[in-house]
Amino acid sequence: MNIRRILAVAKRIIRQFIHDRRTVGLIIIVPLLLLSILGALFKVETKVDVGFVNQDSGVETPFGNQKISQRIEGLLENTDNLKWHKESLEVAKSGLEEGKLAAYILLAEDFSGNVSQGKKPSVSIVLEGSDPNSSQQMLGVLNLTLVNLFQNTEPIDVKVEYRYGGPDFDSLDYFAPVFIAFFAFFFVFLLTSVSFLRERNQGTFERIFASPVNNAELVAGYFLGFSFFALIQSIIVLLFTIYVLDVHFLGNILFVFLIELLLVVGSVNLGI
Repeated sequence: MNIRRILAVAKRIIRQFIHDRRTVGLIIIVPLLLLSILGALFKVETKVDVGFVNQDSGVETPFGNQKISQRIEGLLENTDNLKWHKESLEVAKSGLEEGKLAAYILLAEDFSGNVSQGKKPSVSIVLEGSDPNSSQQMLGVLNLTLVNLFQNTEPIDVKVEYRYGGPDFDSLDYFAPVFIAFFAFFFVFLLTSVSFLRERNQGTFERIFASPVNNAELVAGYFLGFSFFALIQSIIVLLFTIYVLDVHFLGNILFVFLIELLLVVGSVNLGI
């Protein structure tokens, strides 16, 4: 075994990889892109912004107006993972729609009155709903706070509303859109790169260049050919996700397909 011949073979492989932009992209760029997607998908915010809307009018006592809701407010402000914002109802709704708040809690005007009369008080929680981690975290903190505060009294009626999603949505409903985009981009890029490399190794390019076909026509032909199978794969993945896996879907499926089409076109271009 000759070490010089081994190093010569290794040197040739390294040079071949360095001068092949598709291979370099497959080794370096694609893993970073996938890690970025997974990081954005599974990253949990250390602080979740939550609005606190206190409309409680309190109850009149010999010591003045007393608001039991202030005790809830004080306990919630001491939670580590939630950042509370005292807002009006209009500002809280606007913050939820604009993505500034993950949720808001609403205490009605008769909250203290119901507690003092022995009635079951109610708390409304409105969740943005697109991030299941934040929603579960928020509900867990609030339920624990209310249990500790009213453990010796009538249990509180917690009303939960979702702007997006809902209690019937599972993890697949939240993650399916990301994985559809992942399959549409990554596997099409992989198919195009490997097929293009195989064509070159088999000497197909030399035979094509001997024909009247020019470079632009060659690239356009490969683009249309690969795009045809990429579109078939995208349609199958999309329909399988919606109708077989039974992922919740609202809106026009055509818009989803158009976005998937843009991903496929970009992926084929990168592969070529």
